[in-house]
Parts: sequence; structure tokens; C-alpha cells
Amino acid sequence: MKNKTNRFANGPCCPWARTKMVQQRLKAFGFYHGSPDGCYSKRTKQAVIAFQTWSGLPSTGFVTIPTWNALFGPRAKSTSQYIPFSRILRLRIPNMRGRDIMLVQQKLKQLAFLQSYIDGIFGIETYKAVKAFQSFAHLNMDGTVGPETWNALF
Repeated sequence: MKNKTNRFANGPCCPWARTKMVQQRLKAFGFYHGSPDGCYSKRTKQAVIAFQTWSGLPSTGFVTIPTWNALFGPRAKSTSQYIPFSRILRLRIPNMRGRDIMLVQQKLKQLAFLQSYIDGIFGIETYKAVKAFQSFAHLNMDGTVGPETWNALF
């Protein structure tokens, strides 16, 4: 019986249309960097692992049926739902500011962790809301938005 794991887009560096489709979709999500070429290289495998981790799938690096469905299936997330992590957000003097902080505040408010207004400034209220969210999500409660907290939010 043939291994179903390798059925979709895994294999040596030979241009496969399915591998190129996977690379293009991973690129749209922000996981694949470079030009999609159809070769299932180390770069492709690393992007697949990152996507699987983000999607809550076993991080095998192979495009399994569940991975394919998460990328292309009827319940696949749209690329607009993925917001890439860009920097660590924390309480400091002077306060950090930016669109990324505004996105965190919007999400925290939507989840009812933030009671104050959304201003794009990482102040004490945002810090408290992040800690409350981290407690709820069983994350390290340090009030800092690093990759783990960011991925749990988005």
C-alpha cells in the first residue's frame, strides 16, 4: 500500500504543480519566502512545519491530507486571517506604539479582556489585558506579546 502522506506535494526537487500550489498558498499566508518553484526543498518543509504549527496540526513537515485540507479545503482559513508576528510588544517607557499594538488591542477587546479604548499604545491597561489573556490561554503570564501569545491571539 502506498504511503498517503507523500501523495500531495512531498518529494525530491522536481517541479510538481501541487508543490507549487502549496508554496503559493504558504507564501500568501506569510510562511514561505522565495519564489514558488515546485521543488519540495528544505525551505518548503520549514514553511509547512510553521503552517502546521499555526494551524494546530502535527508538525511533520509533510503535506498530509489534514494539511492539504487546512490549506485548500472548504474550511481553510483565508489569508487575511493570518497576521504575521513582527516584534515583541511589551510595557516600557516610553510606551510602544504601532498598528500591531492596535491589532492586539482590538483582539483583546473583542475577547473582552481589554476594557479601555483602542489607541495603538502599549500602556498599563493593555499590559493587564495581555496578562489576563495569557492566564486564560494557559500561557506564560509575563504581559509581553511574543510569538506564542501573538499566535494564540491570531
